[in-house]
Formats: sequence, structure tokens, C-alpha cells
Amino acid sequence: MWISDSVIDLDWLEEKIPNLKGRIAQCSVKDISNAHRRGDVPKNGATILIEIAFKKDANQGNISTLKPLVLKQTPSSGLEISAKLGLAREAKFYHELAPELRSKEGCIPSIEYSFGDMKTGSKVILMEDLSRRFVDSG
Repeated sequence: MWISDSVIDLDWLEEKIPNLKGRIAQCSVKDISNAHRRGDVPKNGATILIEIAFKKDANQGNISTLKPLVLKQTPSSGLEISAKLGLAREAKFYHELAPELRSKEGCIPSIEYSFGDMKTGSKVILMEDLSRRFVDSG
């Protein structure tokens, strides 16, 4: 998933979100985790803002619009505690229950990809960034 401390593998993004295949020009990442969960580099953060820039056309290299996504992940330093607390269940919620609830409630983000492993504590969730549509009350 990560090529380096601050670069996400575009092939991984295209594999997890097939409708992006061949459309990504570039992407940037920023750790938006709270102070207790922020990493020294984005790869080690718990909540990452990913901004994907699209090509105007699959045959052209011109950049068009941006698509912001939020990546929630378990950094390697947090796997042990995540496994003990069962934090991967968040990914399971988004994978199994959220699609059903989203049709009834408007404030559940669209989930592009979700994976959780209760045994290892690992989780990866790629979701719609709601910060531009809703107010964060706290």
C-alpha cells in the first residue's frame, strides 16, 4: 500500500477502487490524525487525507479534478493494541453494515474499500471525505 513514508502506491489504489483504473494522474497524502494518533510520517498515522488528481482523459496527461478520500489504517506500531481491543471491527462495520444503513441515513460516508483482520488488528478503510459537506461538532 505504501511505497515510502509519504507515498501511496497508485497501483494499489486502482486495485482497491477499480473505477479509478487508468484515471489517476497523481495523489498527495496528509496525516490528519489527532495528536495522540499522528505518526512521525504519514505512513505511521491513523487517519490520512488522500487527494487524488485525475487525468482529463485516459489518453492525456492533463490533470482535472481532485477527489478527496480519507484512509483510516492501523499503523504497524498499533497492531498489538488494535488486536487486543478488536479495533478492526470498524472496517467490518463499514464493509458489512454501512451499505445497508447508508440508504436510510445520509451521513454515512461512501466506502471505497474496507478490510479488517480481527486476529492481527490490521484495518484499512478508504472512505469519502465528509469534511466538506458536514460540520464536525467536536
